[in-house]
Amino acid sequence: MLNFLNIKKKKKIIIKNFKMNKNEIFKIIKSKFNNNIKKINTLLDKKRKKKVVYIFIKNEFKKI
Repeated sequence: MLNFLNIKKKKKIIIKNFKMNKNEIFKIIKSKFNNNIKKINTLLDKKRKKKVVYIFIKNEFKKI
């Protein structure tokens, strides 16, 4: 399962410890957020050396 860390001020959600590709994640998130997403970025977190996904959403974050 995906772990969501909610950063409300920046409307950014970080997903940690995932083993899916970007498209699979995008599908899951789009369904959860009812297509209310601006963009998804996949980045490498240099401090933790893990892949992190940033999701920018249009309105309030819904807990999954």
